[in-house]
Amino acid sequence: MKVFIDLGSHRGEAIARFMASSEYAPEWVIHAFDPNPYLPMAYPDGVIKHRMAAWIKDGDIDLYLNPEKPTGNGSSVLKDKLTGHLDKEHPIFVPCINIGAWIKESFQNSDTVILKMDIEGAEYRVLESMLADGSLEYVDRLYVEAHSRQVLVSDEDSEALLERVRQVTDLRADYIESSKIKVGKKRWHELNLNPPPKIAP
Repeated sequence: MKVFIDLGSHRGEAIARFMASSEYAPEWVIHAFDPNPYLPMAYPDGVIKHRMAAWIKDGDIDLYLNPEKPTGNGSSVLKDKLTGHLDKEHPIFVPCINIGAWIKESFQNSDTVILKMDIEGAEYRVLESMLADGSLEYVDRLYVEAHSRQVLVSDEDSEALLERVRQVTDLRADYIESSKIKVGKKRWHELNLNPPPKIAP
């Protein structure tokens, strides 16, 4: 099985980019996760939609939104996120899922799994959990945005975690808020999805 999982799917920008890439073929199964009920999830036919937050346990969780722009892309399950003009006093309650457990229950280690993660600061808790439970080993390639400074994670702690992730999967970091790693502020869907060509020995 070939699977593309979009955590923080928003308006489907990454899904559209993937489906337009040379890597995509009809046999790919695409899962989209986004907890924001104000977003329509108007994705292409066949995309499996999950109206829930990617998190480290199953249940419900507070989601903080910008009340002036509730469909904006800065909403977060983290109350201490510094950006996005989030209303910290009036969160909405949304379903959440232990994404690592779901990956292990849904797929085999032999499956091809591409994971895109843009979850506005929650990536640190989620990646730590996935490293601990072994679910990250199911992921062949990971595209992630690391919002460290927006959630008061130090550069050193952020980079240490990403280095541990690199030991397990093919990490393609998009946007990293760090003084030591310079990636640039490209949006994920502007990046080249295709893997680099293999060099013959």
